Order: sequence, then structure tokens, then C-alpha cells
Amino acid sequence: MIFTGEPLSAERALTWGVANQLAPRAMVLDAAHALANKIASRAPIAVQMAKQALDSGDAYAAMEQVSSAATAFTEDAAEGFASFTEKRSPHYRGT
Repeated sequence: MIFTGEPLSAERALTWGVANQLAPRAMVLDAAHALANKIASRAPIAVQMAKQALDSGDAYAAMEQVSSAATAFTEDAAEGFASFTEKRSPHYRGT
């Protein structure tokens, strides 16, 4: 689409990794809410940093920032590790 100006079909977007799932029109809101709830359950600082990196237009920066030391020493990072080792759901607080 960027080079040709032609629209990108939903199926091609999924194949190329531009979209992460397709949903029937009647299920779009349910699918969007499910994805939003999944994102909301993640560590808020890491989600915020990923959003900022994506807003900058640099996908590689997004991956780097999410895994950077800036998030490694947060209370959420410790909670994520603890919940994983204790085999329980994490309780992130955004700190």
C-alpha cells in the first residue's frame, strides 16, 4: 500500500503480520474488547513504552524499549518474574 497506493486486504494484512487476527463483522467489537483486556492485563510501564516506540514509527525501537533496562528494574518486572515462578497470574500496579 505504501508504494502502490492500493488497499491492503484483511487477509493479506494478516499474512504479512500487519494484523494479528480477523473477525467477522458481527464479532469485531468482541474481538477488540478481548484484545484490549489482554493488553490491559500486561505491565503498564512496558505497554506505555511500546506505544511510545510505535508512535515514533520505529518497530525495532519498540522491541528494544520493551526489553530495555528501563522496565527491568520496576516493581512490575519483579511481579512478572515472581508470578511466573509461582505459576500464578500477575498483579501489575504500574510501578
